[in-house]
Amino acid sequence: MPESRNTLQCLLELLQHIPRHPQSITVAELRDALDRNGFTLTERSIQRHLVTLSQSFSITAEEREKPYRWYWTPSAQGLTIPALSRTAALTLLMAEKHLQGLLPQPMLKELGAYFEAARRALASSREGPRRWLDRVRIVPPAQPLLAPTIAADVHEAVSKALLDSRQLRIKYQKRGEKSAKDWTIHPLALVQRGPMLYLYCRLFDYPDARTLALHRIKSAELLDDKVEAPEGFDLDRQIVAGTWGFGAGQEIAVDLYFYNEAGDHLMETPLAADQQITEFGNGELRVKARVADTPQLRWWILSIGDGVEVKRPKRLRGEIAEVAKATAALYE
Repeated sequence: MPESRNTLQCLLELLQHIPRHPQSITVAELRDALDRNGFTLTERSIQRHLVTLSQSFSITAEEREKPYRWYWTPSAQGLTIPALSRTAALTLLMAEKHLQGLLPQPMLKELGAYFEAARRALASSREGPRRWLDRVRIVPPAQPLLAPTIAADVHEAVSKALLDSRQLRIKYQKRGEKSAKDWTIHPLALVQRGPMLYLYCRLFDYPDARTLALHRIKSAELLDDKVEAPEGFDLDRQIVAGTWGFGAGQEIAVDLYFYNEAGDHLMETPLAADQQITEFGNGELRVKARVADTPQLRWWILSIGDGVEVKRPKRLRGEIAEVAKATAALYE
C-alpha cells in the first residue's frame, strides 16, 4: 500500500507539471520538476507513465520534432485544484505581482494553474483580500524607470543553473559594444536592484566574482559542470559591503551636516547601525556613520543638493565639490 500511495502521488505530481496548450514541456523538464519535489524518476519511466496517462487524461505530445513536448489539450479540464482560502489566494497573487523576477522561472510556470485558481477565488468579491489587492502598491524611492526586457529562455536557463548549481555558457554583450562575447560562468546569486536584475557570478575559473546585467545576456546554455563558489561566499555580506551600490567592498566613516530638515528622515531610517545624530535646531543635523564606499552613496548625497554638506572624509568632500561646480557651470 505505501508503494501504491507513492506511485499515485508521483503520477498526480506529474500531471500537475504538464501545462495547457500552447505551452508544453519535455520529458527532461518534467524529470527536473519532479526531482525538485522529491520524486526521482528516469526519463524512460516518465515517458512510460505519460503514454499510460494519455489514455485516461486529455494530455498529448507534439511529435513533429524531438524532443517531444507534452501538454494538456486546450479543451481539457485538467486537474481540479482544491478551493483556495482567500488568504492563500491573496498571498499567491501578491507573489505573482511582486516576485516575478526573483521566483525560479521553471517553478513560476508550475504555479500558473494556482495563480488562475487564486484569481477565480477572489474574482467574485470586492471585499477583504480582493480590496487589499486594489489598495497596496510598492513605490520606488527614486525616479521610476522601466525594466529592460530579459529573454525568457535566458531567464529560465539562469533559474535552472541557480537551482541546480550548474555552470552556464553565455553570450554577453556589454553596454556600448556591438557584439556579444562567449563566456563560461559560475552563477552564484540573482539580485534585484530597482527595475534591474543582476547575476552575480564567476567568469571561467577566475577567483573573483562580478555582476552581470541579466538583460545583456543574449543566450544561455546550461552545462553539466557544477558551480564552484569563492571560498567563504556569503550573499548577505556582499550586500552589506555595497556590491550592488557598485562599490569595491571598502568602508568609510562619513561626517555629514544637513540643513533645512533635509536629514530628518535619517532619524527613522538610519544610514547604518552605528549612526550618531546631533541635533542643532533650525532643521540642522550632524550625522556620523560608517558606510560602504560606493557610487550609490555619492548619488544619494548629490540628490539632496544644498541640503547636505560633506565634512569628512576630505576625499569624498572634494569629489562632491567638483561635481557641484561642474553642475553649476552647466546652468551659467
